[in-house]
Amino acid sequence: MAESADKTALRVGLLAPVESLDPRGAWEMGRALVASQIFETPYAVRGSSLEAEPLLFEGAPAREPSSPAGKRVLSARLRSGIRFSDGSELTVDEAAAILARSDLLLQQARVEAREGRICFELHRPNARFDLTLTLLDCAIVRERNGTLIGTGPYAFDAQTEDGEIRLIRNPHRGKVPAIPEVRFVVYPPDADGRPTALLEALEQGEVDFTNVLSLDHQNTLRGVRKHAVPGNSTAILFFNAERLRDASLRRAIATAIDRRAIARMLYSDPITITNQTAKGLVPPMLGSSLDGIIFDLKKARELLELARDPIPKKLNLLVIWSPRAYLPQPRQVGDALARQLSEIGLSVDVEMSQGAEDLTRRIGAGSFDLYLGGWIADTPDPADFLAALLSSQAIPGTGGGAGSHANFSRWRRTSVDDTLERLRAEQSQTDQARVLMEVAEEVPVFPLLYGPATTAHSRKLQGFSLSAIGHPSFAALRFAV
Repeated sequence: MAESADKTALRVGLLAPVESLDPRGAWEMGRALVASQIFETPYAVRGSSLEAEPLLFEGAPAREPSSPAGKRVLSARLRSGIRFSDGSELTVDEAAAILARSDLLLQQARVEAREGRICFELHRPNARFDLTLTLLDCAIVRERNGTLIGTGPYAFDAQTEDGEIRLIRNPHRGKVPAIPEVRFVVYPPDADGRPTALLEALEQGEVDFTNVLSLDHQNTLRGVRKHAVPGNSTAILFFNAERLRDASLRRAIATAIDRRAIARMLYSDPITITNQTAKGLVPPMLGSSLDGIIFDLKKARELLELARDPIPKKLNLLVIWSPRAYLPQPRQVGDALARQLSEIGLSVDVEMSQGAEDLTRRIGAGSFDLYLGGWIADTPDPADFLAALLSSQAIPGTGGGAGSHANFSRWRRTSVDDTLERLRAEQSQTDQARVLMEVAEEVPVFPLLYGPATTAHSRKLQGFSLSAIGHPSFAALRFAV
């Protein structure tokens, strides 16, 4: 990759190209990182805080009188003087209209502008509705002549054939960023999945910042500053419940998987191996959970005998296309799963997806038996994490943005949907336990590993604060003089 001639540019290292800048449905990590510099949400989770802090709105949502239908209504005032990167002002009416087009938000509330405020009439109670407004699906995006513009600190400038993206400062912000330009450069991993090129670029000073490395890879770096917050994501084996309908078959597969052996394959330190081996679906940062599924080949074979549906001659395992902090070597883990399942007589065909668009299409069509991927917590609320993965409304292709539609197992349970609604409203540990208990019994998903939030950056870069939740804003960064 050619180094930027402009030494004042912030150079950000990625492992895979960004196929779209639209923040809505941005469940791909690189896309979310780029989009969050261009587009802003009403609230944001920043730094070490786990609270929703006002970004485009003034103060926390205020309680209004209930609607004629008796539903809760919240409102907030738009901060004055907000301008898009083309210099035009964001009005209350336009902000309300943009938010009203968010599929994720429409599932939770009706949005309208009223007397200079933006009002949200909730369809059902949600104790942490403010956190919903931190999600990129709720970003303010203006579409004009096929171009997307935002109110964020940076604006899109160009993208090269090899995937490098260039952002320049939004000159119409009240506080202009200190760094005038951001360049996102792609360093594809080796054939074995190791990010050798990115690691070398960081140590040689060609890259100033990255947040796509695993803990072990980050630990090998020298001459850079490193940050890590453990346990904000979970690597997951998703069972396509529309194809693998028998819970006994799904449980047999899960029982045949040695999670600790997979962690030993990826990590060298015994403490890291223990900490990264998943015990339940919810990542440690959001609390603790135990699914009670223990590796036992004898029991797995017995469960196979109990399966009512015919056992497929060959299972198709679709694998996420690029490394993640929770899954640093996707292909190697996929191959390891195939080897482990062969011990109980199951044949698995491992197929790597070919990028974000290909994966989105395949998942939306349900054209797989198993999917190896994962999920990073979008908010500090466990209800959001569980709803994204388990709600019937979160099945891809059911009308919402991919960012909130992570029920890749295509699993439907009315009882789970009802309990998730109560969990949102009451934040009850009992309801959370009920959801996790049903998941442990039915096994639509099987958690494999936990992943940390990691960042490595050059020593000359100042002003960075790692948040386990939310995307870093480059507006606060500067280079040492």
